[in-house]
Amino acid sequence: MKNLHLIPTEKTSRLFKWDNGSLELLLDNNKYHGKGNYQHVYITGDEKLKEGDYNVPSDFSKVSDISKTSKEDLQVVNEKSNGYRKITLTTDADLIADGVQEINDEFLQWLEKNPTCEEVEVRKTDLFYEIGNPKIYKISVPQEKFKQLFTDYPITELGDEEFIEAPIRECKLLSFDDNKYCYVIVEGIKKEIKRSYIYTQKGRCGEVDCISETEIKKILTKEPKQDRTCTNNCSDVCGECQILEPKEEKLKEAAPFFMNVYKVEVDDWDNAYNTYNEFVCIAETEQEARETHPCKNITHIKNGNWYGTHNGEEFIDNSEGWINANDIGKLKVTLIGTANPNQPKGIVCASFNQG
Repeated sequence: MKNLHLIPTEKTSRLFKWDNGSLELLLDNNKYHGKGNYQHVYITGDEKLKEGDYNVPSDFSKVSDISKTSKEDLQVVNEKSNGYRKITLTTDADLIADGVQEINDEFLQWLEKNPTCEEVEVRKTDLFYEIGNPKIYKISVPQEKFKQLFTDYPITELGDEEFIEAPIRECKLLSFDDNKYCYVIVEGIKKEIKRSYIYTQKGRCGEVDCISETEIKKILTKEPKQDRTCTNNCSDVCGECQILEPKEEKLKEAAPFFMNVYKVEVDDWDNAYNTYNEFVCIAETEQEARETHPCKNITHIKNGNWYGTHNGEEFIDNSEGWINANDIGKLKVTLIGTANPNQPKGIVCASFNQG
């Protein structure tokens, strides 16, 4: 039975639902401008309602459906045929201030990746304390399966051509530079590509979400056991040595790859203070150069906005220091040279008009 309810609210909240149905967990409750609305999460239970409990009807769909149970209401709300249920956990600050247990960040991070979930297991436990606050409910977060990853990035070693749509292929994540780029294996080819071209669902850039830094770190620290073998060459882990080593994966030798050097500039720009007007970067393609931001902390485009990463946390860039992410097609991109094989991708230099 459905017990998890996402309800739109006019108040600010840390959870934002885009018009395409995806959820985004914000870093704070600052006013957010986007095509969607703020959401509160309410988890309900079928235990007997008491005076002072918050209840909702079976067709719960808006905040105004919530009622605080009075002594006079008890008989009506506890009649099973009437379908009223108790709110046991929530993100609604007003209810939390009145004693309803708050939903923790661990679950909200899981819900962000599983926005269609309508039912979760909630266990009532002995009273325990979390940062000084009494808790009596625990949400059992479903365990994540080892993620299957995909990319549609053109790989010349597999016969792809630049600027021509490449097939969607499975890929295996090998490493991450803690900024923008990952090493992956695609059909035996080891390749460095931008994180924004690696997806957790089968699809293309702009159609499905790219992998987050949090997901990358989870995958890199949870390598599946079937990819490891015992050093004593046991058919299984022998129980005595318990020493595991990664299996060696045979990689196809790729020819040395020379990346390009591009100059990126805005033709029609007012050169206001605290804005960039041009930069030079190393990238594989012209499109990748367009999707590069002159500030190294701004790492990718998501839902039509520039996003950055700080201390492993994603944030939206509202600085207006560079062209809008939806307008990168207007940028003037000029190929000015070829980089050495050992030169990393990214910004070489940028012109910034300091205010």
